[in-house]
Amino acid sequence: AVQLSLIIALPAAAGLLLLAQPILATLFQYGAFDEHDALMAGLSLMAYSLGLPAFIMIKILANAFYSRQDSRTPVRIGIIAMLVNMLFNVVLVVGFLYFTDIPAHVGLALATSVSAYCNAGLLALNLRRQRYLTVDAELWRALLKVLLATAGMALLLWGMTAPGSAWGAWLWHQRIVQLALLILPGILCYAGLLWIMGVRKSHLMH
Repeated sequence: AVQLSLIIALPAAAGLLLLAQPILATLFQYGAFDEHDALMAGLSLMAYSLGLPAFIMIKILANAFYSRQDSRTPVRIGIIAMLVNMLFNVVLVVGFLYFTDIPAHVGLALATSVSAYCNAGLLALNLRRQRYLTVDAELWRALLKVLLATAGMALLLWGMTAPGSAWGAWLWHQRIVQLALLILPGILCYAGLLWIMGVRKSHLMH
């Protein structure tokens, strides 16, 4: 489950990160919702996208505790993650507001992603300490292949994506077509790179 989730979550996170503004422009940039609004919302979506792998891993790892009737450990870890979230809310919002050009609201989204990694990491450490989670060489090899394929897909999307101003100039149906012409090649590139590196369907179901 961990391996399969990484194969899905990492490219999805990279895709959301790179296509945040095009997606929001296609869905919402009409009427009073202008290019600046799409940009600001896109920055938040980019910050949330960084935490997508952790959000998925939490669901998988927490079930390993619930299946053994251990609900206390995930709850305790969740409380710790909530405190981390509150701490980083303050640190990042203040830091972005006074020391960078990044809008302060992005700090709230980024703090949520940071706390999600804290949550997932503590769950994984507990499971590994109890010998229910084994991180073997096969998982590391799979992770490396996924990262390489994701990097290749990200380079393709980065090179193909039009600037934000162009999306605002297109009509809604043109935006949908342009977005599809980014997503479909991205998927094909990612799947093709995995296939070249020897990843097959049978490996995913193993």
